[in-house]
Amino acid sequence: MRKVLISLFFIGMTTFVVSSASAEPAASGKNVKVTIMGDSDVALISGIYLVPGVRIVYQPKLLGAGGEVMSFYGTGQKDLYLLAVGLVKLGWFHLGLGGSMMVKLPQVPQDQSNDWTSDLGKLMPAVSLGVNVPVWKIGPGRLGFNASLDAFFSAVPVSDNVQNFSQALGAIFEAVLFTELNIVKLTGGLSYVIAL
Repeated sequence: MRKVLISLFFIGMTTFVVSSASAEPAASGKNVKVTIMGDSDVALISGIYLVPGVRIVYQPKLLGAGGEVMSFYGTGQKDLYLLAVGLVKLGWFHLGLGGSMMVKLPQVPQDQSNDWTSDLGKLMPAVSLGVNVPVWKIGPGRLGFNASLDAFFSAVPVSDNVQNFSQALGAIFEAVLFTELNIVKLTGGLSYVIAL
């Protein structure tokens, strides 16, 4: 329930900022924008991640292109992922395609599977769809809100305590379902955009 409330808060905040910032004047004609992001992320199964990141985009008008690098640090499982995507931007919105990599294995209780060593350092596909709304002019840039749906594989703890066929079948179903539900993560937080 807590995760749902956090997700709804970020969606509501993004909607509010988009509607209130639509009257903001256009950027000062500078085409390269550097964005520094400090986000948090909610994954349905594995919990909350801290997500710092940097985005560099060339955007002379409405359309733009660039790249983004983010790290996802799991506060519960202490796992770490790097995500790098190439971006296409349309105004405040972006679509990114790229890859993710597990850098640090999760720490899970003894009765749960930790068999992700084959995924450590392996490049996996990743997709990012989001919005970044710069709102307040502070110093040389603008402070604003950042929200995205980031889809990439991350480890899901599953019980290893299997003693009969029905438990084995349940464990397989649990692993497949939890992995699918855990792929999409809702990310939101603050961003600071500097036009160069």
